[in-house]
Amino acid sequence: MTTPTPPCPPCLSWDIGGAHLKTALISDSTLHARQLPCPLWQGIDQFDRASKQALLWAESLYRQQPDTHHVTMSAELADIFISRKQGVLDVLHRLRALLPPQANILVYTLPDGLCPIERAQQHPLAVASANWHITARLMSRLHTVSAPLLLVDIGSTTTDITLLHKQTILSQSDNDHDRLRTGQLVYSGVVRTPLMAFGPTIDVDGKTLPLCAEVFATTADLYRLSDSLKAEDDQMPTADGKSKDASASRRRIARMVALDQSTPSPFLDSLIRAFTNKQKNQLVHACRRVLAQHQCDPRDTHLCVTGCGAFLMDALADALHPSLPRYRLSAHLAESYTLADHARVDSCAPAVALTLL
Repeated sequence: MTTPTPPCPPCLSWDIGGAHLKTALISDSTLHARQLPCPLWQGIDQFDRASKQALLWAESLYRQQPDTHHVTMSAELADIFISRKQGVLDVLHRLRALLPPQANILVYTLPDGLCPIERAQQHPLAVASANWHITARLMSRLHTVSAPLLLVDIGSTTTDITLLHKQTILSQSDNDHDRLRTGQLVYSGVVRTPLMAFGPTIDVDGKTLPLCAEVFATTADLYRLSDSLKAEDDQMPTADGKSKDASASRRRIARMVALDQSTPSPFLDSLIRAFTNKQKNQLVHACRRVLAQHQCDPRDTHLCVTGCGAFLMDALADALHPSLPRYRLSAHLAESYTLADHARVDSCAPAVALTLL
């Protein structure tokens, strides 16, 4: 495994999303990563609040303000912006205003990589939603075996699927529309996805049931109940604004088929499994689409899963092929770095990759 050399001056890496801000840095030879809630649809002030928290966190670890900032984003699609172009420009303008005038801000663009913020502002669409490419670029350097690597980043809201081979990124779409069309981007995540997205019907115990077209429950309800979703990743409010305990999650899921907390447990358990399988099958289908586009056989492929949904790795791998070699980004990096928190490294993969490239 070859690991890129991290930047020498104190550097904070930013992955600015529409729901979360993810940051990463290396301090005292330890790789740190952190996720903060940043619901941009509520207003640009949410970015200001999260950014200030991130800067305080970095200062506490470095014992000084970072000199350099590496930036990527997918926030431009938030519906507070009139266009993707304007979203990029507004976020970069806000970041420039938040940081000291002497701060060195480098922004990741496609296809050129990191460039000064002034240049990025001249080409905003080259900045838009380029964060998937950074993780792929890092993994293309780390994955040195001859077998193709399927990189699957399962986030709170979306999943990115990228195929790598011989240290080359084979998936080269440069915008979200093309990636959505080809299956490389799937609007399905483990926190914010409404369960109605898996409709219009669901099969439970041999019966096909219509789903309520309401945001009664989200995927976070499913994965809280299986103890798969970590509290650090479960930062968004619930669909009804109420508790995140097991009873409340089960009640919200029951509502999806017009039932409530009096629903018998065996049926509700079957319903929960049915929703979980629906999402797994959706992601497996997208993985197979991406593999087929490059004539790759799953039996000859390796799998790396990142994101807060990395806990789905074994389920995906077993469905693609039971003997599929599989691993996480954190396992790769732990060979060369001390990791403050393995799960945070996986969850914040693009920010971590920006720190190391």
